[in-house]
Amino acid sequence: FLQLVAGMRGFLGAASKYPAYGICMLKEEVMMKKLTAALAFAFAFGLMSLCSASISRGELVLGGIQMLADDASVRSIYGEPTRVTRYDMQDLPMYYYGDSFSIVFTSDEKKFIYSMQSSANNGIATPRKITVGSMQSDVINAYGNPTKATYDSKGNMMTCFYDAGYDYFGIAFHFDPKTRTVSKIMMGMFD
Repeated sequence: FLQLVAGMRGFLGAASKYPAYGICMLKEEVMMKKLTAALAFAFAFGLMSLCSASISRGELVLGGIQMLADDASVRSIYGEPTRVTRYDMQDLPMYYYGDSFSIVFTSDEKKFIYSMQSSANNGIATPRKITVGSMQSDVINAYGNPTKATYDSKGNMMTCFYDAGYDYFGIAFHFDPKTRTVSKIMMGMFD
């Protein structure tokens, strides 16, 4: 037993005199492993961000109107709506400006934007200058690879979605498969 204790003292003494051996070496190995793990995580996270893109909530603007704006803000930009109806699924107030731009609000009492849609080449654009009629390649160049996409049986992209922090909140572009141009822009909360 005494020989074992003496041997341990000798080993610990050598480790403190010669930092390249013993306990100091173990600390360096642990640090190297932590650094390697951190670099691997950063690399993998970087690859994921190359695969799909999200947008900031501040970019959820269509035709100069910010998502979650109130009724008064919309009316200050576009005036009185051409017509007011109810949104089919949830019986929410829906304003139309012309035949191709619509805005759904959260309720009759607290009118904050729930969703917006442009369905014709009417000049309504995103902050990155995408309108109905823009080429599919322009969308990808402006926004990057989508968070989600749907394709037809021939492999043509039909829709692409960019989230704004949540799976159900963001911007969606619908495409005409023949011309590969934007046929509709939808922004907001998706069910």
